[in-house]
Amino acid sequence: MEEVMEEVMEEVMEEVMEEVMKEVMEMVMEEVMEEGMEEVMEEVMEELTEEVMEEVMVEVMEEVVEEVVEEVMEFYCESCETAMCLECTEGEHREHVTVPLPDVLEQHKMALKSQLDTVRNRLPQLTAAIDLVNDIWKQLSERKAEAVGEISSTFEDLEKALHQRKSALITEVDNICSSKQKVST
Repeated sequence: MEEVMEEVMEEVMEEVMEEVMKEVMEMVMEEVMEEGMEEVMEEVMEELTEEVMEEVMVEVMEEVVEEVVEEVMEFYCESCETAMCLECTEGEHREHVTVPLPDVLEQHKMALKSQLDTVRNRLPQLTAAIDLVNDIWKQLSERKAEAVGEISSTFEDLEKALHQRKSALITEVDNICSSKQKVST
């Protein structure tokens, strides 16, 4: 892995250096014309070093990742719960418990099948429970409508009785007042 990384790094470094040097030369010429030689050279060297290192690292990492991804995932690291290639079992995961990936896939498949069977077995019970809840809800809605109707009817009757009593009392007060006015006149 390290050898591959070194080879890739060398190739990438050459390509990047060529591109960067062209860009830097153009920038340097422009700045020299504007500012002066010494200041420009110091700035360029600092920027060049940082830029080159960043670009080289990015490109190297991209190529290494591409190579690793291209490897066939044959194993499973139980500690990290991830699939990996043979090279990774000897490297990053060498002290972890690893097993062949097809075995793990079969175990996971069996566990999922078991859970699916459990759900399928409970499905009729759950469907019946949902139907029962729907029936209860329907009955509750009907009873609510009946109760609201009865309450409205009772209050309308009470309101009617109160209006009648009000009218009777007002009439009685009017009659009493009228009779007292006749007596006093």
